Amino acid sequence: MKMKHFRKLCTVAVAAGMVLGAFPVMAEENAEAAVEEAAVEETVVEESSAEETEASAEETENITEENAAGETEAADETEEAAEDTTAKDDAGEGTEDADEGGYVYEDDTIRIRRYEGLTYSFTMTDITDEEVEYAIESELESYATYEKVMEGEVADGDQVNIDYAGTLNGEAFDGGTDEDVEFIVGDGMFLEDFEDGVVGMKPGETKDIEVTFPEDYFEDTLAGQTATFAMTLNYICGEEILPELTDEWVAENTDSATVEEYRETTRENLVKEQEDFYQSQVQSEVTDQLVENTEVLVFDEDSLNSEIETMRSMYQSYASMYGMELEDFVSLSGMDAEAFEAELMEQAKSYETYRMVLFKIAEIENLEIDEEEYMAYVQTIADEYYYESAEALLKEVADAGNPDELREEFTMQKALAWVVDHAVYVPAEEDEDEDEEEDEFDYEDDEMDLFLEDDDMAPLDGEEIELAEDFEADDADIEAAEEYGADAPDAAAEEETESDSTEEIEEEIAGLLEDAEDAADAPAEDTAEEASEEAAEEGAPEA
Repeated sequence: MKMKHFRKLCTVAVAAGMVLGAFPVMAEENAEAAVEEAAVEETVVEESSAEETEASAEETENITEENAAGETEAADETEEAAEDTTAKDDAGEGTEDADEGGYVYEDDTIRIRRYEGLTYSFTMTDITDEEVEYAIESELESYATYEKVMEGEVADGDQVNIDYAGTLNGEAFDGGTDEDVEFIVGDGMFLEDFEDGVVGMKPGETKDIEVTFPEDYFEDTLAGQTATFAMTLNYICGEEILPELTDEWVAENTDSATVEEYRETTRENLVKEQEDFYQSQVQSEVTDQLVENTEVLVFDEDSLNSEIETMRSMYQSYASMYGMELEDFVSLSGMDAEAFEAELMEQAKSYETYRMVLFKIAEIENLEIDEEEYMAYVQTIADEYYYESAEALLKEVADAGNPDELREEFTMQKALAWVVDHAVYVPAEEDEDEDEEEDEFDYEDDEMDLFLEDDDMAPLDGEEIELAEDFEADDADIEAAEEYGADAPDAAAEEETESDSTEEIEEEIAGLLEDAEDAADAPAEDTAEEASEEAAEEGAPEA
């Protein structure tokens, strides 16, 4: 992968993150503001001491000592911060405190409200045994084989194993021949003509299939051309067969020697992935705030245009992958050409803001570039993109016309690392709306619970009895039951059970009425005796 592609990915990834909303900013004073505030507090205390003439001698002495200590502390802070603030004074002068809407740094091109003490809320969780086993199972699935079905015909949705050899004007072309290829017919792994040609083939069959490449196909030599593929269906894939996890399989297919060692290595890899993801999430949260806190007064037009063209090329590549024109690809997102250009400009400005503020932080904080660390960074990228050496990568970058590109990227990473190191963890606030929804009264379920728990429920009156007797399920009731998965009663079942249900309701209601009448007619003494007898039978102490 060439360096320009790496640069493109970096630019787009950061620019995409820039357009997201920023998190609230927590202000923290810089060294100069702290010294100024200490001086202001000292003056206030002195004035207050002068006005309070009726204070006791002891209180006056205490205040004097505090003032003296404040002066000493302010002097010490001034001396300690002198070296750091010299660079800040030379580069640009801060105004009022960021808490009050001012800037910790300002010059002719950029204003920064805050870059130290930003917040993040993302946390890293422990890797569980279940996650380790899931990762191992996924690895086993990548080595899965399939039962070879040697009868029947291929249908859409079948997974098949094929060999193919493509020719254009009678001659083979690059990328047109392969063997032992498995894919699911209709999933779009190949061009539509290619996959449709497999449908109906039988295992062992060979036939020629003509495939016409789209006019805007990414490979110019094939765009609009019709190629012929000699297709052989080896077999239709049946049931998946997973390899057994044994020491022998592990030793043969992994860098581990035993199953237990393989499990431990898998866990270590998952932890590393988790740590990398954690770092990226924290950086994303902090970056959003950093850009939100920065106002660029003057953009470099050449840099903006370069970023816009980089992103436009990326979108063009995406469109070509799907055989589409850029305009049609963009329209899928609901944007017209004008809105798309405006979006490119917004993303370019966001990235330029991000780039400029990091360079400025590196300057303010005197972040020096260690050559050994820098070359280690270059080597990491060279390894990732399969360059022969770090020197080969640097040569390609220099030949492309920007020899300082990697050094600039490294400087930005160093500045971002400084900002993250000086960020503050703040737990995420719980969503109050979700809590309210959970506590919200569920009318049907909760009302029924209250109804069943009400021991003092009065017997049904005559009107309620009549309503109960006249109740019948109408079409709306049946449709509602079907919607929620309940079995709707059919007409025959209703006719058979209607009279029985009515009789049961009448008997139950009559029983309630009879119990209520007996309770009303019974003397209080009898009721007390019955209660005592019932309590005794249940083993409870008598009242």
